Amino acid sequence: MNERETKPRAWTAQMNAGSQSFRQGKIKDAAMAFAKATQLLPDRAEGWINLGSCLLAAQRTERAIQALERALSIKPGAMAAHMLMGDAMRQAGKSGTALKHYELAVEAERAPAALNRLACALRQKKRWVEARALYDEALQREPGFSIPRVNLACMEIEQFRFDSALEQLQSLANEQLPPMEHHEVDSALAALQQYDQLAQSLSIMARGDGLEPAAAALAALPKQALRVDEPSLRSLR
Repeated sequence: MNERETKPRAWTAQMNAGSQSFRQGKIKDAAMAFAKATQLLPDRAEGWINLGSCLLAAQRTERAIQALERALSIKPGAMAAHMLMGDAMRQAGKSGTALKHYELAVEAERAPAALNRLACALRQKKRWVEARALYDEALQREPGFSIPRVNLACMEIEQFRFDSALEQLQSLANEQLPPMEHHEVDSALAALQQYDQLAQSLSIMARGDGLEPAAAALAALPKQALRVDEPSLRSLR
């Protein structure tokens, strides 16, 4: 067997090994396997994309960007590379560049994951109507994709539509969700309940009918909800 035949086989073996390690949460092993794949066939974009994904998961943002830049130099229209580059740029604090890459990912392929990422970026900029349309499209394309539903419910909170948010979150709480999404739903529900408790007592205080209900409501909040928002406190000072 000559080198032209052995290299692709070895590349496939490393890609499979990397994917298996990644699924098992062995990010370092996965990154090593994908790095070997890129050495074997440096002109295959898939190896660089997977390596970039691993590096992002390991919070090695700059190296992830380098890997994804290499992938895009090989395959400029790769949806996954643009989507991951958006994540990398968001990690690097470059929200404008992140948004552009999410837009390019959706232009390449209107995949539910890309639609959801772009919707989140637009939601961060308070472009509510566009974000909602993208979340809805993601759900139309893949009804079982739960994260857009979670994001829609959280967006309702951000727009102060608490009754609608509560209805959506209660519906989601009864479903089998991935652990991180389940935690997001629980946290949002707890925040809404705390808001409701405080809103009533603060309304009483604002009418001049006493501080006791507000004091009792605050005392009943869990400790993590009573942490001081230091940046806000500094700006008030």
